Amino acid sequence: MSRYRNPPPKKAFPEVLKQIQSEMPEQLSAYMDYCIATATNGQYYPFHKFRFKVSKGVEPTLAWHLIREARRRASKPLPGMISKEGQVGSYVLTPEILGAISMIDRHATDGNMESIDKKNRPLEQA
Repeated sequence: MSRYRNPPPKKAFPEVLKQIQSEMPEQLSAYMDYCIATATNGQYYPFHKFRFKVSKGVEPTLAWHLIREARRRASKPLPGMISKEGQVGSYVLTPEILGAISMIDRHATDGNMESIDKKNRPLEQA
């Protein structure tokens, strides 16, 4: 397992791929499983939890670089959220979040909202 509790320093995506191809070409497909923004179960793990979830034979820090790149590519900017260093914040719409948004969209029709509104009115107004 990895020695790191905190995420490893950022590394360029092409460098990571080159390292995997040169040092462990037989493991390339195992590493490509980590080119997704969330784990296969849909969870969005931080590094300190992710490092214990990788498959046997996969170096957690290299897999983390692949996930980090996938998250970067899937992220959307939050222009109003700027760090002290001037970095713009971002978020990722995971499949679970998209499913919840879809459910809300389907069930938040005018009729459903009126029904909820009537249930929440005081008795004398109903």
